[in-house]
Amino acid sequence: MQNEKAEIRRSMIRKREALAPHEAARRGEAIRQQILEAPFYQESRCLSCYVSVSNEVDTHELIRGAIAEGKRVAVPVARRGRPMTQVRISDLAELVPAPFGLLEPAEESWDPVPPDAFDLVIVPGLAFDHHGNRIGFGGGFYDRFLAGLRAAKVGIAYGFQQGETLPTESHDVKLDWLVTESRILQFHGP
Repeated sequence: MQNEKAEIRRSMIRKREALAPHEAARRGEAIRQQILEAPFYQESRCLSCYVSVSNEVDTHELIRGAIAEGKRVAVPVARRGRPMTQVRISDLAELVPAPFGLLEPAEESWDPVPPDAFDLVIVPGLAFDHHGNRIGFGGGFYDRFLAGLRAAKVGIAYGFQQGETLPTESHDVKLDWLVTESRILQFHGP
C-alpha cells in the first residue's frame, strides 16, 4: 500500500508542477470563488488554512480575505515527532520560511488555537477520491490533527487531482467536502 501511495504522490506532483503558472492562477481563483460562496465558509468564524507553496492551490488570497472579514484564522505548524499546532495569524507578513519548505509564523509570536475552536479546516493534499479520501505528503500530520475534529474538513484541489478510489489505511481521516475549480462535492458531515 505504501508503494502505491508513493507512486500516486509522485504522479500528482509531476502533474501539478507541469501546470503553467497562469493556468494554476486561473484555476486557483475559481476554487477560491467556490469556497467563498459555500455555506461552510460563509458560516465559519474560526478556520484553519494551509499556506500554499509552489504550485499548490493558492490559499494566500483566501487567508487575506478571511482575516479582512474578521474571521479568526490559524495556519499549521508541523515538526517531526510533535503534533501539528495551529497558530493564529493576523497578516501573511507574519510568516517566515520553515521546515519542509513551508511558511509559518515565527515561533516567538505563536498564538496557538485549540482544535475545538475550529468550525472549518482547509486541508491540503496531492490526490483525492469520490469518497472523501485524500493522500497528502505522507507525514500523517493532518490525519492526526483531523481525527475526532468536529469542524468541516474541506480539501481543495485542481480537478485533475481527483480520481475514483484511493488506497486507504485505518488511520486515514475522510474529508467532508472537496472543492475543485468546477465543483463542490459533499461526502458527509456538516
